Amino acid sequence: MRLRYGGGPRRQTGRVIDDAWPWKLELLRLCQTLDAQYESPDLFPGSQLDTETQQIFLVERAAFSTALVLRKLAEAGKVSIQFLSQAIDFEKRRILDEGRAPDRLNMHRCLEFYEAGGEAARTSYGGFANLLLHSRAFVVLEDVDDAGRLYPSNFAVTSDRTHSDYLSVFATEGLKDLVERLAADEIVQMVVMRDGVGGLINVGSREALDPDALRQYFDRAPHKAAAAEIRRLITQRFFNSDVDSPRHSADS
Repeated sequence: MRLRYGGGPRRQTGRVIDDAWPWKLELLRLCQTLDAQYESPDLFPGSQLDTETQQIFLVERAAFSTALVLRKLAEAGKVSIQFLSQAIDFEKRRILDEGRAPDRLNMHRCLEFYEAGGEAARTSYGGFANLLLHSRAFVVLEDVDDAGRLYPSNFAVTSDRTHSDYLSVFATEGLKDLVERLAADEIVQMVVMRDGVGGLINVGSREALDPDALRQYFDRAPHKAAAAEIRRLITQRFFNSDVDSPRHSADS
């Protein structure tokens, strides 16, 4: 898509991408590369970069690319409420000493500052993206598979907000599942609510949305006042109607 702007003698042409699928395919490719190359990566031929650094880079690239793309697609209205209402599991490991969090000089020993095991927790996909984009520490955790090969089973993250409180440990398979769900997400209806804050609801999945997940998505500022009406519209126009073809509707 090309946009023209500027009122001077030299008018510039701006170009923006209007499709989500190139980014979805790229994230799938990054996850596939992570699986295929982790054991013996050769990402920078001739660079003499050690194997361990390349392995960590593979995981970091997949995780941070997913977080950024997820955030931008959500802000651009390219994902559905069904996708955004889902959550990813993680392990919350509390800090051992509240007055002693790892700093830049000992970040390589980050795991030592938190409990070895933690409690099961969940965060929304949006929360996951924010955590990664504001991260302070990122640690790759390895395990051994049935064939005796090392693989990246988990990765641990702290953010500016959580660094002095707890460490979040995510399964790498959970990241791959998120990417696969993102790639499969398809918007089939859009409902615009003129609620004073530009409420825009994209309805995508043909599967019924869990009521608790729907409530969790809507019952938050600034859309809480319009939540009941939005639910009514979605129920009436999507879940109780034919969805064989995409439709768009706007309500005053």
